[in-house]
Amino acid sequence: MLRLRRELLEETFEHLRACGAGRRECVAYWLGPRSQDGEVSEIVHPGHSATATSYDVDGSWLNELWVRLARQELELRAQVHTHPGSAFHSSRDNHMAAIQTAGFASLVIPRFALGDVSLEGVHLERRGSDGGWQAANASDAIEVT
Repeated sequence: MLRLRRELLEETFEHLRACGAGRRECVAYWLGPRSQDGEVSEIVHPGHSATATSYDVDGSWLNELWVRLARQELELRAQVHTHPGSAFHSSRDNHMAAIQTAGFASLVIPRFALGDVSLEGVHLERRGSDGGWQAANASDAIEVT
């Protein structure tokens, strides 16, 4: 179970909307302290390029994130990104995940995150121990307080 404050969900949507401008996909990462299982304490907006149907995170930026996570004893808990229409996990999403660790979450928000700030209509997948992805019910897997 992922847990985050409502303000962090709102901040996530703000980043996705500002960056994507209703024309491009955008991505954010949810981070949390290693010592607090499932807790999301901050979001980061990675350096990336994007089109209306895809995004690519800058490799140098990602390397800097790994160093920061190690130094500050943080974990990358989820990647959150937008799609132009409905939310689903594409084959590109399956292959381009930030990490391949079991339990990692990938949350897709429809319509470039231009709708209400909520988990309604989103699509959530979790990386399984077999390396595959399994759909999960976002309202069961993410607690917003």
